[in-house]
Amino acid sequence: MLTISAPVPQTSSSADALQHVRCNLCGADDPRLLLTKYGSTVARCRKCGLGYVTPRPQCPALLNLYRAERYYRHANASVYGYPDYLADTFLLEPLFERRMAEIEALRPSRGRLLDVGCATGLLLAEAGRRGWDAQGVEPSDFAVTVCRERNVRVHHGDIHSAHLSSGYFDVAVMDDTIEHLPDPRRDLEELHRILAPGGLLTMNTPNESGLLRLLMGRYWFHYKPPEHLYYFSPRTLSDLLAKAGFRVLRSRLSGKIVTFRYLCARVHTYSPLASRLFLATVARAPLATRPFFLPIGEFCIFAERP
Repeated sequence: MLTISAPVPQTSSSADALQHVRCNLCGADDPRLLLTKYGSTVARCRKCGLGYVTPRPQCPALLNLYRAERYYRHANASVYGYPDYLADTFLLEPLFERRMAEIEALRPSRGRLLDVGCATGLLLAEAGRRGWDAQGVEPSDFAVTVCRERNVRVHHGDIHSAHLSSGYFDVAVMDDTIEHLPDPRRDLEELHRILAPGGLLTMNTPNESGLLRLLMGRYWFHYKPPEHLYYFSPRTLSDLLAKAGFRVLRSRLSGKIVTFRYLCARVHTYSPLASRLFLATVARAPLATRPFFLPIGEFCIFAERP
C-alpha cells in the first residue's frame, strides 16, 4: 500500500486538519501519486482509476473556500472560483438556457427541479421562467443572499441538511458541483432517494480522460485541489452512478460560453504579464467581446432513477 504525504493545503493551518480518504468509487485504499499542486496531492486509485485528493482538509476548512463573496468575485486574483460571477451573467444565462433545453428534450413535462450547488440562482431563474417548480441548495453565504434577492427558492446548506422529501423531484441538476463534494457517492445516494421513479439527474464536470487533460498533463487548469476534490471520466462517473442506483442514459462533451477578452483576463492567474499584454492588444479587437461556445475539457452525463 502506498502512503501519500503532501505539504499543508492553503485552506488548512495545521497538518492535524488533514484527513486521508479512501477511493469514493470502489473503497480501495491503494492510491498512486499523480501530482502535487497548490500544496495538495492528487492521486489515482489503482483499482478503479478514480482521481481524487488525499490527504485533504476536513469539511469546515473546505467550506470556507466558498462562503464569502471572494469566491465569486476576485478579479482574477485566485485560481479558485470566478473572476466576477455576477458580471458574467451575460455568458452564463445562454449556457443555462442550453442546459434547460436539453433537460426538456428528455423530460418535456414541467415538474419539480432541484439544482444542487445552485450558486447565485441563474439556472433556477431560467427554470422558473420556463414553468418549472424550481429550488436549489447552496453552501455559500454570499450566493444564497444573491439567490434570495432574485426571489428564487434556496436552502442554505447541502442536500442532507435540507431534509428533502423522498421521491419529490422530477429532475436534479449538478452543474460543476460533484467535483467539489467531499463524499459524492453519499450525495448521489441522497439524490436517488429524493428523485421520483423515472426522475432525471444531469451533471456537468471536468473530463479527466479528455484530450485537453491528456495534452496539458499536470498543468491542466481543472486540477485545482483542494477546490476540486475528485476528477472523473465518463467511465468512473458512470460506475459511481450505477453504485448509487442510477441508470446512465448518455454522456457528451461540453464546455462554456466565453469571450476572447474573458479568456485573456483569466490568463492573469497563470501569468499576470501575459494577461496585461493580451488585454492591451488583441483583447481590444471589436470581436473580443462577442460570446462563443468553447469546449474546455468537460462532459455532461444524464442518468435516470429506475
